[in-house]
Amino acid sequence: MAVGPVGVLGRVFFIIIFILGNVRSLMKWELSINQPLKAGVPAEYAPAIVVGTAVLAFLGSLCILFGQMKPGAACYTVFLIIVGFTKHYGDYLAAEGDPQQQWMTIVQVCKNLALVGACLMFVDYDSQIRKLQAKEKKKE
Repeated sequence: MAVGPVGVLGRVFFIIIFILGNVRSLMKWELSINQPLKAGVPAEYAPAIVVGTAVLAFLGSLCILFGQMKPGAACYTVFLIIVGFTKHYGDYLAAEGDPQQQWMTIVQVCKNLALVGACLMFVDYDSQIRKLQAKEKKKE
């Protein structure tokens, strides 16, 4: 599906947060491994979670960039759910006794929910476009 320059720019802006966050996670390996541990994930699973979420984010970014909205949104949604439970929950637990830090963690979870909402809109938008394209092909 052809998209104009504004659409391409929108896709690039959307994927930046996922790419930068995961490059940082892989570069700061020790810090990243500790995040799932704080949430109670067994130590043997922590590396797989960090690498797996990075792979999901990069695959999702490539899909979104190249207009494959449904698989990209699916990758991002799974990524955001895993990160919500393995990073933000651990941050919340670690901030016990610090209401300001706990509130910041809640804000991060809300941002993730907003991104899941955007992914769902991508899926709906993609479906609507494909329906319109199918109708136009029938007319021809």
